[in-house]
Order: sequence, then C-alpha cells, then structure tokens
Amino acid sequence: RMTCRHLCRGTRHFVRSSRLGAATFPRTRRFPTPLTSPLRTMPRFFRPLLLAAALVACAFAGVAAEQMPQDPTNIIQPTDPMADPAVTDAAASADEEAPLATVAAVLSENDLEFATLLAAVEAAEQGVVASDLEGAGPFTVFAPNNDAFKKFFKDTDYTPKKLLADPELGAILRRHVIAGEVTAADALAMDLPAEVPTLDGESTIKIDKTVDGELLVAGNKVVSPDLKASNGVVHGIDGVIVDVAPVGEEEEEGEEN
Repeated sequence: RMTCRHLCRGTRHFVRSSRLGAATFPRTRRFPTPLTSPLRTMPRFFRPLLLAAALVACAFAGVAAEQMPQDPTNIIQPTDPMADPAVTDAAASADEEAPLATVAAVLSENDLEFATLLAAVEAAEQGVVASDLEGAGPFTVFAPNNDAFKKFFKDTDYTPKKLLADPELGAILRRHVIAGEVTAADALAMDLPAEVPTLDGESTIKIDKTVDGELLVAGNKVVSPDLKASNGVVHGIDGVIVDVAPVGEEEEEGEEN
C-alpha cells in the first residue's frame, strides 16, 4: 500500500527534477573512444612542453632548409672533370709560372743537405759570397754536401771552426762557382775533359766524366744534379774542391811541349 508519506516524497522528487530541467535518470560514465584526440587524454601539464618542442623543431627545420642548396646534384666540385677548364688551366699556369728562388735561396731550402756549406757561405768575408750568389748571374754552383765536408775534415787538418775562421774561405768557396748556367746534360756534352774558369778568376777546375757516364767536377762526383734557380743552377757534389789549377797554366804547358 502507498501511504501519504510515499506520495509526498514522490511529489517533492518530481518537483526538484522539474526545476533542474532534467529527468532523474542515472548518469553514465563517458570513456574516450579510439577517435578521441590524444591532447584531451594527455595530462594538462604536458601540453605546454609538447607545444614548445614543436616550435623548436619547426625553427631548426627552417634553418636547415635555408642552408641546404636547392639542387646539390648540380654542384661542380673544383676537382670535378666537369669543372670550368679556364679556371683549372689558370690555376695550373699559376703554379707553373711561380718564380724560382735564387741560388742562395735554393741552398737554404736544402739546408739539411748543405748545412755546412751554408755556414761557410755566411761566414766568408762577412757574407760577401752570399751576396755574390744573390746577384743576377747566371751561375753554376758545385755545392759540397755535408758528407763531403765530413770527408774534407777527416782528410785535412781543417776543423769546422778553423775553416770558418780562415781568411781564404771566400776564395775557397768561389772555386766552386763558374759563370753561366751549365746543366748536367750541358757539361756531359762538352769536349771532355775540359778546364773551366771559376768565379774567383784565378783558377780553373776540371770537368770530366766516368766510364759509366757520371759527371765529375775536380774529381768529385755530382750526386744531386740540376737544382734549378732563378739566377743559375746548383749541382750537389760529394767532395770539397781542392784540386784547382791557376789560370794560364795549361796554356804554358802546351807552349813548352
């Protein structure tokens, strides 16, 4: 049986529901479907971090796009066979036309081989011989290497200190220089043996060759031929020239005979 109390409760419940504008149906929980956006299911404090990361990625992508060439396949490298022939030819001709160093500079560039000779050239008459080798030339220098001087010090009473202090050092060095540019091929083509005047103007040196065709200068073998210079040529030899003849001695001997 329904009592008055039950009726009153039902009436109040109906009036309250009418005021709210909705029937008193039980609420159902809503769950995200597979089509729901991930941003709606993501915790709120992650959303600013995700936005900042997206902005940074876009900025880097823009910079990379500006730096990247539009068509890398059309870029021609300097070593590419398809490079401009005029540019490559100009670079090659510039290398070929590089000015040569003087005789003195060539000796300096080969200081590991001619260290003792360089010290002697600088010491001789306060560098007068060095000034000679810087002149217009052309000169041909027969340059004793370091091993040649070692043999010279062993076979004579000279020491390096005594040689550098010798007042005749300049004359000794000038015996190793002749006027004109004479390559090894030019010397071998001469009517050998031949006596050639040296730079000091007071002596001559004998140029000859061995049975094997090797060039000899005053009995010393040429071991480093044809070091080209702007004012001549340098030939490295394996001995110091001490065997020289005074100018005119050969002519006097010929007249006596």
